[in-house]
Amino acid sequence: MIEMIHLLKLGLSEPQYSSFDECENACLAANKSDSITATIKLSLRATSIGQAFAIGYRCALQALLPELKQDQWAAFCATELKGNHPKQIETHVNGEGIIHGHKTFVSMGTKAQQLIVLAKAGEQDERPLLKAVLVNAAQDEMRISDMPDLGMIPDIPHGQLMISGAHGKVLSGDGYLEFSKRFRTLEDVHVLASFVSFIISMVVRYKLSDELLTRGVYLLQGCADHSLQNSASQHLVLDERFKLFDEWVVEFEKSLSELPDSFSDAWERDRKLFHIAGKARQKRAQNALKDIKTLLQAKA
Repeated sequence: MIEMIHLLKLGLSEPQYSSFDECENACLAANKSDSITATIKLSLRATSIGQAFAIGYRCALQALLPELKQDQWAAFCATELKGNHPKQIETHVNGEGIIHGHKTFVSMGTKAQQLIVLAKAGEQDERPLLKAVLVNAAQDEMRISDMPDLGMIPDIPHGQLMISGAHGKVLSGDGYLEFSKRFRTLEDVHVLASFVSFIISMVVRYKLSDELLTRGVYLLQGCADHSLQNSASQHLVLDERFKLFDEWVVEFEKSLSELPDSFSDAWERDRKLFHIAGKARQKRAQNALKDIKTLLQAKA
């Protein structure tokens, strides 16, 4: 990890993206092996919440599965008609990696060329045995269709996926614990870092208040220091950081009149993205607190 102030200077020395195409090219060309560093540097050039989300999401996937081709968009595909709980997953994969099923939400939609698909591989101890399967989207048996406009982040496509006998690589490990649950943590960390970097960029480029910059750097350093492990303590820390972020956003919004009207309009349209995963994240934090209390009481 590059020292934070040096990293900020590097990112802010570059101009903001002139379009989503330029953002896309920069994201796919970047080395994302150090996923948090890449997230911060790339997002300091973002001009929209949608661009920041796309960067954080893609870098989180690289942290989840380092073998992903860095010059392609990717997506994690879990949600189905009934939900994304292990018992609700009906997409299935056999021992040869042949997969059938339907996923109702694919971030990046038709842009995604590499898909990590959560699928049922059988039963174990009367519970569904889930595996993560890496699938190339460029197969006749894979069909991604565009979803209707979400009413926000119009620069980011989303789609639904039908799989009818496509072939994939079954990844080792528990698909739910080691991929689905871990990705939600990684996504939260990277997307938070991306959103904070994006707002810091606007604060610096438009010479907003020192207080906004100070709080932003504090938040961003916390993201950089965050362990990427899926542990109870990390869930609690992450939930608290999102609360600080929400408070910081309220203060930032007091300065919207100092920014271009086009930015303010897009911000008002897209800001709801900040809260979409909030309930699930709070639930993870609540469960983590219960686990921690149980452990501490047992040791007392």
